[in-house]
Amino acid sequence: LGDFLQSPILSHICLRNWLLLQGRHLQFQGPTTVLPKVFTVLRDVQHLRSLSFHVHHSCTPLDVEGLKDMEVLGTLPALKDLRLHFKSIGFGDAGAKALAASLQGAPSLQTLLVDLGSNDVGDEGAQALAELRHLPALQHLTLDLDFNAVGDSGAEALAMLRTMQGLRTLTLRLDFNNVGTAGARALARLGEAPALGSLALHLGCNNVGHEGAEAFAELKAAPLLQNLVLGLVYNNVGACGATSLAKLRSSRSLETLSLLLDSNGLGDDGAAALAKFKYAHCIRSLTLSLESNNVGPDGTQALAKGLAESKHLRVLAMDVNSNAVGATGAQALLALKDLNGLHGLRLNLGNCDLGPDGGKIWDLQAGAPRALTLH
Repeated sequence: LGDFLQSPILSHICLRNWLLLQGRHLQFQGPTTVLPKVFTVLRDVQHLRSLSFHVHHSCTPLDVEGLKDMEVLGTLPALKDLRLHFKSIGFGDAGAKALAASLQGAPSLQTLLVDLGSNDVGDEGAQALAELRHLPALQHLTLDLDFNAVGDSGAEALAMLRTMQGLRTLTLRLDFNNVGTAGARALARLGEAPALGSLALHLGCNNVGHEGAEAFAELKAAPLLQNLVLGLVYNNVGACGATSLAKLRSSRSLETLSLLLDSNGLGDDGAAALAKFKYAHCIRSLTLSLESNNVGPDGTQALAKGLAESKHLRVLAMDVNSNAVGATGAQALLALKDLNGLHGLRLNLGNCDLGPDGGKIWDLQAGAPRALTLH
């Protein structure tokens, strides 16, 4: 139970439990200045199972040279779960390299989370982190590199994570970086990972374009991929990119799909293209985030009426916030509540221009089933 909860709380029951459970699950919160001392202490905790760091910036600049003591993380024989929250502490490429090198020897590590958001990490740092693919037991990996300077070459290096034979879950956060079409094409190959069942790629505010979206559509061929999140907010995807992404409907393994396409200029044509998900046979849960995409009544109706023909959807979430969907578009969306077999429907119509008859739309919610949540 202690290992399942990753907590020492059961050690307070009695002295015997105290001796058994103490030192198996540790959490640390503090400034960067004490990191070397913490790493030194860890050398004596050989039976550690899980370790979590929440490090915050201090007035003293981070001494990257002092991070050499971090190599202890790769020597803990029983460590299975490691979570490193190092956001905004001035890590840079040198820190990313030191971290990746320190973990290379970790023999039992199965779950790893590394948060290096806002740390001036560039392509060299991303290339170093890609070496984590050599960890022999790793199954679940999260890399958060939001608000850094990772470009196409860094993305191409991270795409080599596809060679991990045992990787089951992968989350890559690369919002607000410099990834373009070439990087997107490389990352799309992550679907080749032989055991990957869940993939989340967050690339908001990069420049993958419609060609990058076309590359991501090839994830439909990933043999074991059941859960996919594609975060492409503000990426110039356009209607052409939406048409490409709709090809994910042909996947034979995907059961849960989330497409985050806010601020991409999809227009009515892009929204209508997404209606082709009505042909998806395996997807049971679909999330479409289409905020601020110049979608009007025609596109909204085309999308809603298309999805209304689906025979397999069970959960549907749609965000059309800040679009001029009009009263007719909103009514078409609300009609989805009658879709046969649908267990849950979530609609966000916030800041939408519903026209002069828009007030009537809200009155319709009173007769809606419990499955409907309307904003």
